[in-house]
Amino acid sequence: ITVDAFKYGKIPHCTAYFLSHFHSDHYNGLTSKWSNGLIYCSTVTGNLVIQKLKVARNFVRKLPMNDEVSIDSNNDITVTLIDANHCPGSALFLFKLKDKSGRIKRYLHTGDFRACPRQVLHSAIVQPQNPAIDILYLDTTYLNPQYCFPAQEQVVNAVIKLIRKAINRGELIPMKRSSGYNGQWRNKQPRLDKSQLALDKCKILIVIGTYLIGKEKVFFGIAKAFRSRIYVTDEKRKMLMCQEIPGIESLLTNDPHQASVHVVSLMSIKSSSLFAYLESLKPTFKYVMAFRPTGWAYKGQKFSSSSTTEEILNTSTPFTIDSITPTFSTSICQIFGVPYSEHSSFRELAAFVLSLNIRKIIPTVNIGSEKSRENMNYWLDNWQKEKDKNKNIKVVPYNTVDHW
Repeated sequence: ITVDAFKYGKIPHCTAYFLSHFHSDHYNGLTSKWSNGLIYCSTVTGNLVIQKLKVARNFVRKLPMNDEVSIDSNNDITVTLIDANHCPGSALFLFKLKDKSGRIKRYLHTGDFRACPRQVLHSAIVQPQNPAIDILYLDTTYLNPQYCFPAQEQVVNAVIKLIRKAINRGELIPMKRSSGYNGQWRNKQPRLDKSQLALDKCKILIVIGTYLIGKEKVFFGIAKAFRSRIYVTDEKRKMLMCQEIPGIESLLTNDPHQASVHVVSLMSIKSSSLFAYLESLKPTFKYVMAFRPTGWAYKGQKFSSSSTTEEILNTSTPFTIDSITPTFSTSICQIFGVPYSEHSSFRELAAFVLSLNIRKIIPTVNIGSEKSRENMNYWLDNWQKEKDKNKNIKVVPYNTVDHW
């Protein structure tokens, strides 16, 4: 069995190639000419592999979420897919392998994921009802105490409130430029008049930067809040249709004048492109507010090497409308970087590891340098020792199953 190892081509003795999600750094090497073995993945990821990469259908095995499925004729290997909370179709893989002695070994591979209580509460891994995980292959993209970004829903809600303020004003809000997100917005605004919640009437265009897949919660959340359709390219539409979301087609349009929320490439969120884009859409739109949702935009509080586990778990990161400042701002165009991440924050990684009985952890990201590996292992070893000291392993407390 291999996971996200397509760049190596045909691997000796590998009979099952697993793909955790449809991001190019994970499917790199997978092309329409693939014939090296069966590809196992979620339904959404399978749809995308067939639609976008043109891989032959007979090589793609779409697996259901949450059900334990046997992948060999002897039932010696099973897998359960758990929602990875990363991008649509992303999955954690819980493998159970029976060795020669008859003992069942459990391996959990996270792919890329945003850790949340819902995952560790899953019936296949929740503690103490399940045996220990023998090896955890962990997405360690942000296993660094400087990355303590807020929950996704807090970021989306703050963005919606900012847009509402601009709508109420009827134009963009004068704001000081900032290199980070953690400035303070002190402009006093009148109370919100709900009759004014029409983006089209005030001619404000909302542009969201995304990858080919990902950031859906941002633009769907904004479109729902303001009852707007969503403009997407034909390519993006095909990607969204692969997600099999009920009623999605009625939300989308290929006419940019018929939607106040536009989805574009993350790389195209720059002032020169936006001015030209806005000009091409006049007189339908007079202003543009553009958002770059990424964890790399985070510039706020951080922990230190002396931070205790208790301090890490009990210190959440607030995010409100006052946390947002533009990286570019004129009277007609504003660009905002907001710390919306689809990877786990440092604190969430701590909560995830502390919620599970794990014998060994193998980091999968930022492993290129010895210094980086040492820094990550310092924290992982601390959290493992913390569990050894407490003996009783249980899910880290939470207020909602969607985030710690």
